[in-house]
Amino acid sequence: MEIYHKIKNLNNNRYVTIYVTYPDEYEFSVDFDTFKKNTKIVADNVKKYISDNFKKTKDMTLVLVLNGVLIGTLLLSGIVTTGSSETFTNIPTSIESVKIAESNNAISNTAAVPEPKQVTTEENIVAATTQNENLVQSNITTQNKEVVPSTNIPAKSTTPTKQSAPPTPTTEIAQPKTSTPVTTTAPTQTAVVQDKMINLKLSSGQTISIGLEEYVTGVVSAEMPASFSSEALKAQAVAARTYALKKIVSGSTLTATKADQVFKTKDELKKMWGSSYDAYYAKVSTAVYSTKGEAIKYSGKYIDALYFSTSNGKTEDPVFVWGGSSPYLKSVNSSFDVGVTGYASTKTLTYSEISSKLGISLNSASSMKVLSKTTGDRVKTAVFGSKEFTGVEIRNLLGLKSADFDISASSSGVTFTCRGYGHGVGMSQNGANVMAKQGYSYKDILTHYYTSISIVKI
Repeated sequence: MEIYHKIKNLNNNRYVTIYVTYPDEYEFSVDFDTFKKNTKIVADNVKKYISDNFKKTKDMTLVLVLNGVLIGTLLLSGIVTTGSSETFTNIPTSIESVKIAESNNAISNTAAVPEPKQVTTEENIVAATTQNENLVQSNITTQNKEVVPSTNIPAKSTTPTKQSAPPTPTTEIAQPKTSTPVTTTAPTQTAVVQDKMINLKLSSGQTISIGLEEYVTGVVSAEMPASFSSEALKAQAVAARTYALKKIVSGSTLTATKADQVFKTKDELKKMWGSSYDAYYAKVSTAVYSTKGEAIKYSGKYIDALYFSTSNGKTEDPVFVWGGSSPYLKSVNSSFDVGVTGYASTKTLTYSEISSKLGISLNSASSMKVLSKTTGDRVKTAVFGSKEFTGVEIRNLLGLKSADFDISASSSGVTFTCRGYGHGVGMSQNGANVMAKQGYSYKDILTHYYTSISIVKI
């Protein structure tokens, strides 16, 4: 169980919010007596926390949030300890910034409230975005279908939630290792996660049992900058949850590494975020729990919820990346990415470096040109010397950030100018963030990048 608090100022008034995180099974107990016992444990821990952290609690009004659920205000007049006093008055609950997490056994009926305001400085937020993000890719089931690219931008929801613009991330998100896809027959998908618990194999080799939503919170924290807009974080949460569920129903072991999705523990996040930990963890967990139990399906089955850092203005059809196609992973317009930090990059290599990496003999007189493009405007084929390569091969062998590149040769070497970052299949994370800042909801984002899908409750 984790308990922490925040003290905030609003209109010259100070107020305190206490956040309590406890295991899911505390709410979903098998019998009433156990539920009652667990409720008492939570209450006793909250009472002790208040007594330990505030010298005077008489007539203090607090805002209490349990597992992402805003319970409301709490007037404490019965617990008094000696020491210096602090008084908190006129605390408006309507400004509390924690979304309501859906629950089968809600502790109390409450109404949704506005998005949280972070207590950290903008400098801290920018500094915390310098994390290296590992992106996920998985195998695509091969289907003999011609995919027609879409160039449409989705219409905004009729009641979009406007998001304040977060700081631009200061570093790019790391590129995943690629692997050759394996065509498999999808297993029958049934109820998959009993009591919302899953098994997770850590990088140490140890397998632990962890709550699904806690796992998703650790994945979103590792895979997307916490400074991104909340609707983008929600979209990432649903994609990450879908990826995990698809892996579980296939009978495979879910790992905490970039072989699947990177997962970071709370201790790892504290080291990564430093003094911004409380604000960032509250923001990410709020996004996760506000989409609790939501996943993406196509024709009744969980999808390969692929995502990547930044597009070149379009997403890519997987047929040009791994050789297989999918009805919900089509090339779509993603002009949202154009101009974001990390959109453009250059890399210059000598002829000897290129020759060594490509296994050819190349010099300034050799032929080097792009022969054809994909539906996602990336290089489909290119010739270097006397040998023809795919754009993906060039990208992987030469360590380029994207398969959308221009070639500029000089007497000393070749400069590659790239647009975008990543394999380009599925949801663009930077595109999702820009869409969120423009007022699109997380469902708008998901249905744009994954076509003809349904967002369902598991």
